[in-house]
Amino acid sequence: MQVCDVVLHTDAIHRGGGQIIPTCRRAIYAAQITAGPRLCEPIYLVEIQAPENALGGIYSVLNQKRGHVFEEMQRPGQTSLLFVIVRRCCSAPVFASDP
Repeated sequence: MQVCDVVLHTDAIHRGGGQIIPTCRRAIYAAQITAGPRLCEPIYLVEIQAPENALGGIYSVLNQKRGHVFEEMQRPGQTSLLFVIVRRCCSAPVFASDP
């Protein structure tokens, strides 16, 4: 949480956690009450660097494992491609094992 604006008591004796903690508690409680339910699924973010002739094999395995290519780029001066892949964790735990 980021506090953007605060008005504290002028006397130093009254400035402290007793003035800030209850306010923060109410703000966090209100945020939890007004928030909607969400189900966040864990994902893998994988980077694969491979030559261009392995492109078909990479896409084949990704389709079997329900992965999605997030980004595909070729670095200047290199013949290999760099893939950034997003994959659900609840699919098979590793790419190498085929059932």
